[in-house]
Amino acid sequence: MAFPPGISSFGMQMFLQPGSSGVFARGACNVVGTMYPVYKSFKAIESEETNEDDTQWLTYWTIYGALGLVEGTTDKLLSWFPYYFHAKLAFLLWLQLPHFMGAKTLYKDYMKPTLTKYQPKLDYIIEFLQQNFGWIIEANRAQLQALYGALCTAGVSCKDFVKWFLDTNEKKDLENGKKNEDVEKKE
Repeated sequence: MAFPPGISSFGMQMFLQPGSSGVFARGACNVVGTMYPVYKSFKAIESEETNEDDTQWLTYWTIYGALGLVEGTTDKLLSWFPYYFHAKLAFLLWLQLPHFMGAKTLYKDYMKPTLTKYQPKLDYIIEFLQQNFGWIIEANRAQLQALYGALCTAGVSCKDFVKWFLDTNEKKDLENGKKNEDVEKKE
C-alpha cells in the first residue's frame, strides 16, 4: 500500500527539517537502533546452527552498548547540532547492515584491542566488586538509606523494592560473616 504523494513528501520534509530532528529523527534512531537488531538477535538465537549472524549481532550489541555509554554524557550537547540525529541514524544503519558490517569494523579495529589491553585489570575490578558487593552496600548504607528516604518522600513506589534489597544484602552479609567465622574456627 503506497502513501499518497502529499503525505509521503510531507513526512520526508518533516523528517529532514533540522528543527524537527529532536522529534522525528530521535525517534527513528531509537527504533532503528533497537527494533531491527532485537528481532535479528532473536532470529540468530533461535536458529538451529551457530553462524555468522550470531557473531554479527553480539558484535553490534557490544558496540551499541559502548556507544550508549559515551552518548549518555554527550547527547545533550551533540543534539544541538543540526542533523545530529540524521547522522546518528545513518551511523546506526552503517553499524548493523550486513552490507557494511560497521560494528564488526569498530570492534576489530578499536574495541577488541582496547579491551584486550585492559582485560586483566577489568577482570580484577569485576571480581573485586562481585566478591565485595555486600561490603560495598554496608559501607554505603547511610547514603542508600538517605536515597531510600528521598524516594519514599517523593512518592516513588519502589519503597518495598529498596527495603527488600537492603534486607536481602544484610542477610547475605550476616550469612557470609557466619561462614567466615566457621572457616576461621576450623583453621
